[in-house]
Amino acid sequence: MLFRKTISLLLETLFPRFCIKCGLEGRYICDWCLLFASESEQICCSCQEASFNGSRHKECRETLDGLISLWDYDGVIKKAMKEVKEEGRHSLLQELIENALLLFERDEQRFKDFLNFLIDEETVISFVPSHSFKKRERGFDVSEKLADYLCKGLGKKREVLLKRERRTEPQEGLNRENRFLNVSGAFSFVGAKREKVVLVSDLWISGATMKESSRLLKENGVVEVWGFVVAKIS
Repeated sequence: MLFRKTISLLLETLFPRFCIKCGLEGRYICDWCLLFASESEQICCSCQEASFNGSRHKECRETLDGLISLWDYDGVIKKAMKEVKEEGRHSLLQELIENALLLFERDEQRFKDFLNFLIDEETVISFVPSHSFKKRERGFDVSEKLADYLCKGLGKKREVLLKRERRTEPQEGLNRENRFLNVSGAFSFVGAKREKVVLVSDLWISGATMKESSRLLKENGVVEVWGFVVAKIS
């Protein structure tokens, strides 16, 4: 496994990129194939109903104040995330973040509130951590890499605020109730006190992991937390 991932990263360095869907040279996801990636409808993180800008509805209660998801978890985006996790091609994450920033620029009205929060000098960017065993096995933490690339694109510094204390089952294989039980008490707070946090993760399924993480942040003095994910599983 480790040898295969090492070879994969070496090949990415030595050879040009090709679209993972159509094979066109230049990018992992070419502009044409990206056109067919389904952009996510923004939702309220509490009731799961539509929210134009991703903010939580005023009448809803939740530790998360907002959620931004970029694409639906299907097609080329699903393929990209599987290659990241199964083949160790984390440079795909950099390209996804680059496309995310272009998407923000193209649809500024929809993402204005999140962008204002994101670029605020008081806002720090952190991530939902994997367990250390999973990080060693894969060679990197997917959410941490996403946060790193997002920070690089914005000229900000990524901070570690949470630690995963125990291994959990993959959320995709569980029903909604068990997803919340699976991550209950799985994290500890290890960072400095902050007021505003963007919490980065790869996927939104039921929101259990992100909500548990944001709950812990709020308990340790964070005033406002927005979630940011690459893809949402409908």
